[in-house]
Amino acid sequence: MSKRKAFNEIPDIEDDLYFDEDERAKKKPTRPRWPGDGLPAQMKDGSDNFIKTVNALSKDEFFKHFGPGRPSMWEFDSAEAISKHYLNLCFDLIEETSREDYENSSLGWHPRRKLKEMKQQGMRYLLIEKDDVDQPLYGFLSFLPTHDSTPSVPVLYIYEIHLHENARGEGNGKVLMKMAMDIAKGLGVEKVMLTCFLSNEIALAFYRSLGYETDTCSPQEKRTRKKLVKPDYVILSKRVRDSSQKTGVLGQEVEGNDQIDPM
Repeated sequence: MSKRKAFNEIPDIEDDLYFDEDERAKKKPTRPRWPGDGLPAQMKDGSDNFIKTVNALSKDEFFKHFGPGRPSMWEFDSAEAISKHYLNLCFDLIEETSREDYENSSLGWHPRRKLKEMKQQGMRYLLIEKDDVDQPLYGFLSFLPTHDSTPSVPVLYIYEIHLHENARGEGNGKVLMKMAMDIAKGLGVEKVMLTCFLSNEIALAFYRSLGYETDTCSPQEKRTRKKLVKPDYVILSKRVRDSSQKTGVLGQEVEGNDQIDPM
């Protein structure tokens, strides 16, 4: 597209921090321990300290402690470590699947703002990579541990989940969502949250089928003196302790249609 040349002008990002994850994939996520301090502030206390500490971890450290098992050819990454090439592939996939939804919404489409968000400290990536020169990235999910909802609680916020058309309908979306929930359980946060355009009915139905419900902080209709203002997006959430994902074992095909095209 005509805009892509400008997007490729983003600064280079360190991309030499890849590591061997074979052994890690066999381990259950545990909380990290810090020399002399034991555990950092617990998530259940609602303290900013734990969130800040977790978000400051390197890609290696974060996924060593919290990374779930993953299918072969799937990779973990982070805003600090992801290569410029893969960051652009992720951005292009967002543009391909969701630009129209953004442009037709009150949020609008702001590419530079989106790129800045994608490089936010603490942002993590689950990448579906394929041995395909023409299409090396089939899909991805990105998330950030943070505080959100009403009242504010520690959550894992899913910022993006996107699949190429030829990667849909094979259970990939369900596996990505299960991996995010497994990471949330390891962190000990209260909820997994995400935002979905109301116009994206397929994605909305997909999330609700996994048990996600409208969060208390989701925008409501507002009546002004002249008209009724209706939100064009919804904030969904699912409590971690009530999680019962309807997905199969990682690495195995999951039955069901997940033709999703979410934010």
